[in-house]
Amino acid sequence: MRIFPLALFAACVACTGGADAIKPDPRLGEPDTTWQALGDDLYVAIARAGGKAGSNAGVVVLPSEVLVFDAHFKVEAAEALGRELQKHFNRPVRWLVFSHHHVDHTGGRFGFPHDIEIVAHPNAAARLKAVCGASTKNCQPTRTVPNRFMLVMGGREFQILHLGRGHTDGDLVLWMPKERVLFAGDLFVRDHIGYWGDGFPREWSKTLDRVLELEPRVVVPGHGVPSDSRDVARFRDFIQFLTGAVERAAAQGQTVEQILSTLKLPPPYSFWRGQEMFMERNVRRVITERSSHKSN
Repeated sequence: MRIFPLALFAACVACTGGADAIKPDPRLGEPDTTWQALGDDLYVAIARAGGKAGSNAGVVVLPSEVLVFDAHFKVEAAEALGRELQKHFNRPVRWLVFSHHHVDHTGGRFGFPHDIEIVAHPNAAARLKAVCGASTKNCQPTRTVPNRFMLVMGGREFQILHLGRGHTDGDLVLWMPKERVLFAGDLFVRDHIGYWGDGFPREWSKTLDRVLELEPRVVVPGHGVPSDSRDVARFRDFIQFLTGAVERAAAQGQTVEQILSTLKLPPPYSFWRGQEMFMERNVRRVITERSSHKSN
C-alpha cells in the first residue's frame, strides 16, 4: 500500500462539492468529519481536508447495532466515530465493510471493537492479510464477498456488491435498494481526475455503467460530499476519454513525457482537480494496462 500518494489523494479531494439537496446534520460531527443524513438512520461522515479521517465513512444505524462502510484513515478518527455513534445512538458497531484495501479507507480499523464482522473482497482481504504480520485483531477481514452478499437487518436490505474492477481489483459498494443510496468508495469521485495507480481503466467505465444501472438517488464517493448519477456518468465519460486518448498516443509510439506534453483536456475536464498531482500516474497506468493486454 502506497501511503504517500493515497494520503495526497485524500487531502486533494476532501473539499469536493456535491449534491446541494443534502445538508450537514448539525447534531453530528467530529473534529475531522462533517456528517450528512441521507435518509432515516442513514448517514455519511465526510472527511474534512487535512484531518485524520482521510476518507468518508458510511453509517447505517439499526435497532441494536451499526454497520459502517470504510474505517477512515487514522485510528483516532475511527475512535472518534465510535464515540459519536455511542453518544447519539447508544449502539455498538457490529459490521465494518471495506470498499477496497487502500490504507486511507482501512487504516482506522484498529479503532473499532475487536469482535465485529469485517467484510472485504477476496483481493482486498489478501492484501490486508499480507501486511498484518502477527496481528489478528481487526487486521484481517472475517468475511469475503467475491460478487454479492445480501443482508436483511432491522427490516432493511443491504447489498454488498462487486460490480467489476475499477479503482482496484477488489472494489465493493454498499447498495441500499429501498433508499436508493449507494456508497461507492473510490470507484467514483466528483470533479476530480482520481487516482488510477492500482486501477483498471479499460474496465472501470463498464463497472460504472453497472452502478448507473442501479439508478441510485444518491451516490456517496470515498472522498467528498454525496452526489448523484449525473456526476457518476461524467466521471465514467472522463475515464473513457483519457484512456482512449492515451492508448491512441501510445499506439503511435509516444512516450509518457510526450503524451503529457501534448495532452489537452477539454471542458469540463480541464477544470477538474488532481491533474498536477495524479495525471502522470494515471497515464502510466493506462500504458501499463495496455501493455499487459498486448502481451496476453
